[in-house]
Parts: sequence; structure tokens; C-alpha cells
Amino acid sequence: MTDGRNLPILLDALARVAAVMDEQGRDHVFIGGIALAAWGRPRTTVDIDLMIFGSEDQADLIIAALAESGFTIATEIERDVMMSGFRLRRIYREAQAGRPEMSVALDVLLSSNPVVRQIIERACRRRVGDVTISVPSAEDFIVLKLQAGRMQDLADAQAVLREQRNSLNREYLETTAEQFAVRELLERIRAAE
Repeated sequence: MTDGRNLPILLDALARVAAVMDEQGRDHVFIGGIALAAWGRPRTTVDIDLMIFGSEDQADLIIAALAESGFTIATEIERDVMMSGFRLRRIYREAQAGRPEMSVALDVLLSSNPVVRQIIERACRRRVGDVTISVPSAEDFIVLKLQAGRMQDLADAQAVLREQRNSLNREYLETTAEQFAVRELLERIRAAE
């Protein structure tokens, strides 16, 4: 998931975020490289991506709880950006004071879209290292990656499609891909296998 030197720092941060989310009882899933690893295809990642369902007020409560657990809200790097119906907030946890290269970025994506609630309701509990976390179902992960659309995202979607091919709910995958307007991309990565 990351180079061996930073893996313990990333897993420690993941454990802290997972504990806060479980304590808060918040609707969430881990996405990105962490979720990819949970689905059996680890790749290098240097951050944690967390998708939550709720309002801005709920996000502020979660971010405050994360700050209490050791994450730093660094004003110069916190930013809210609207993208595809999500609000993105980036916060950091410094593992060693004064060593930013040893910090872990946490991207919190907030949405009140009912489709996000559906994704969270279908979430699976999977292990990454010694930490059990909520991740999107394999089908939802594939669709989210297709919607993001970058080359790395398409490669991630294809990797999970390949890894989970015998256990996918194909009807749900196709219907959801249609809802997200990524059915053509799904067919392209299927054809490339």
C-alpha cells in the first residue's frame, strides 16, 4: 500500500480514523487505495480517502472528533472543493512533529446524495492489515472508480473486476453503472480483460 517505511504510519492513521467513525456511529466507507487493498489488490497509496453521508454540521463533528484523535486541521492546506456532488476536505495527521514527510493525508468526501447512502448501506466489512473497516461493495467500488475516470481509477476498477469476477452481482453492477452514466466505461474495461 505504501513503501515499507511509511506503512505502519498509514495503518496507525487508518486504525484511528476507523475507531473514530465507529465510535461516532457515522455512515461512512473508506474508498481509494485503502478500499482497493481491502478487495485484494494493494497498490501504493499515501493517503486515506473517507466518504461520509451527511450534512456539513455532521462533517464538522466528525472532523472535530478526528482532531481529538491526533489529526491536525492545517488551515493552509484545508480546502473545500465541490466535485461531482461531493465536498472534499483534506486534513492531516502528523506522525512525527516537524516531519511533514511522515504525515498522512485524510481526504473526507461529504455528500447528502441518496446514492451515497445506498453505497454505504451495501458496504462490506473487510480487513486491511490489522484493521477492520467499511468499504463499498466490489460493484460500488468499481462504479465509483469508473466515475472518477482517471487512468489510475480505471486500472483500479479493472483490478477489482478481475479479482472479484466470480462473486460480482452483475445485474446490480450494470444497473448502477447505468445510473452513474459509466456503462460504456464498464464495457470497455470488461473488453480489455
